[in-house]
Amino acid sequence: MESTLMDERPEGTPFRAILLDATTPTDQSCDVETPVGKDARELAHDLNNVLQIIAGNLQLIALDVEGTPAAARIVRAFGGLDHGVRLTAMLLDRCRKEGGIASVDEVVDSRRLLDIVPLLQDAVGAAVAIDVDIPTDIWPVKLDFGRLQNALLNLAINARDAMQGRGRIVLAARNAPGGPCPRGDRMIITLEDNGEGIRPDFVEKIFAPFFTTKATGTGLGLAIVREFGRASRADIAVESSLGVGTAFHLSFPRTAKP
Repeated sequence: MESTLMDERPEGTPFRAILLDATTPTDQSCDVETPVGKDARELAHDLNNVLQIIAGNLQLIALDVEGTPAAARIVRAFGGLDHGVRLTAMLLDRCRKEGGIASVDEVVDSRRLLDIVPLLQDAVGAAVAIDVDIPTDIWPVKLDFGRLQNALLNLAINARDAMQGRGRIVLAARNAPGGPCPRGDRMIITLEDNGEGIRPDFVEKIFAPFFTTKATGTGLGLAIVREFGRASRADIAVESSLGVGTAFHLSFPRTAKP
């Protein structure tokens, strides 16, 4: 189900919000018999080949810079490369119809969330500050940590672009008691920026595969976030105000009581 809300903020700034719940069907499958599925499979295959070339060259560079300050950057580059290889493998798995994207679930707590911050900072650059508000007592959730990293990475890169490469991102997490709500207790991760915001007529379209407002964008980043949300039984809410910024809220079911 998808719902939208038009309202006014206290200061009178209009904003538009959209909520996608975990039961929302996807718009595109990765069936290899469809044009989209065929293109996705070929893209994943070609991207994997490119990653292998990068890996080979990184290994040679690592030998040249061993023992220098640059060696640490090479190690981090390998970390990003491994993440890319994992993503292409997941896409290939899906397109081969092997039961969907493979999921390796683990219990994620505040410590694991904090592990993601360096990856995000590397992606957005030094001109974008990342403020972190993740309490140590947030409720644990069970999900695929690699896919969570990728979802937040896509959101952070979009935020960077919306701020023209300079600004502030807030990464926060909080507990949301369910009370009588049938969906129960949730843990909510929020990534918010102070960028240009999303046009109201675009808010309902941003999760559609291949929809993009960027000249060089693929339109797959938020589609990947949406797919991760569905796989993780997460609700996704978006709030955006032109000239103020955008916030994405990922709400996950609580795994176990502390």
